[in-house]
Amino acid sequence: MEKKADYRVVLTQKMFKAAFLKLLNDKPIQEITIRELCAEAGVNRGTFYSHYEDIYDLLHHIEDEMFEELKNTMASLPNLTAEQFYVELFELFKNNSELCTILISRNSDMAFVDKILAFGESVFMSIYATDKHLERTLSYYYRFISGGCISMIRMWMEGGMVESTESMARILGHILNSYTSGADKK
Repeated sequence: MEKKADYRVVLTQKMFKAAFLKLLNDKPIQEITIRELCAEAGVNRGTFYSHYEDIYDLLHHIEDEMFEELKNTMASLPNLTAEQFYVELFELFKNNSELCTILISRNSDMAFVDKILAFGESVFMSIYATDKHLERTLSYYYRFISGGCISMIRMWMEGGMVESTESMARILGHILNSYTSGADKK
């Protein structure tokens, strides 16, 4: 049976997360000190160390939380149309825009993006890799498409997410359909 988290613990972790994201918006993680983070969060250093080992541990907790949300979104893939899935994906990024802008920015540690891409590839391969001889080709296809998707999401987020999630889903669907229909003609 899962133990329900203490409200104070959850609140404290949210305070650390908000302060961390604010600081990370202004400077690279290497320049953020525990003292500065605690001052921004309004929480003492002892409390920080009761939750996290260091700044990087906090980052990993935040990334893991985001990754779980992404996995839950990906789990809905078989029950949705492609466009519905794209809307869900863009909604996830929009609802976590401050965090995602930092995690997938060009200046970020690409380990998180790589983790997302590896997970997506495993889902993609489990759905589409029915022929062992095509696995490598499908991996190339996935890497090409996913790299474009990350760039598209990045551009959308850096541009202030002016377009709706539905509009972005339609654009992505159109691009992917154009690519695959063109590839089918070759």
